[in-house]
Amino acid sequence: MSQKYSAEQERLITDIGELEAEVNEYQRVEQDLTNWITRIKECLTIGSLTRPIVVELIDRVDVSETYDKNGEKFIDINIAYKFNPNIPNSDPQKINRAV
Repeated sequence: MSQKYSAEQERLITDIGELEAEVNEYQRVEQDLTNWITRIKECLTIGSLTRPIVVELIDRVDVSETYDKNGEKFIDINIAYKFNPNIPNSDPQKINRAV
C-alpha cells in the first residue's frame, strides 16, 4: 500500500509541475497580448506614417528578388512587427505584389 501511495504521490507532483509550467506560459502569452493591444490602441490615432513610427512598430522588412508568374513580375514583401504577440502560429505579414 505504501509503495502504491508513493507512486501516486510522485505522479501528482509531476502533474503539478507540468500544470504550473502551463499556467506560467498562459500568463506570459496574456501579458504579451495585453502589451500588444496597448500598442495597437496607441496606433489608432496615427495621422501619418513617419520614420519614428515605422522604427517603433516594425522589426524588419524582407523583400524578395523579382520573379515571373504567368508572365507578370512579382516580389514578396514580409513585414515582421516588433509588437507581434509571441503566440503560436504568429507569422510575419506577407504581401505579394506585382511589379
